[in-house]
Amino acid sequence: MVVEAEATAEAARGAFSLKLWEADGLRTVTIGNVTFP
Repeated sequence: MVVEAEATAEAARGAFSLKLWEADGLRTVTIGNVTFP
């Protein structure tokens, strides 16, 4: 999976959670400890 996001170097520091869901919202998945280079 590739995620592209615009952020300053300071704002992109640390770990984030990425939450994905279907269009109807019935199923979701959350991926923790996502980091950006």
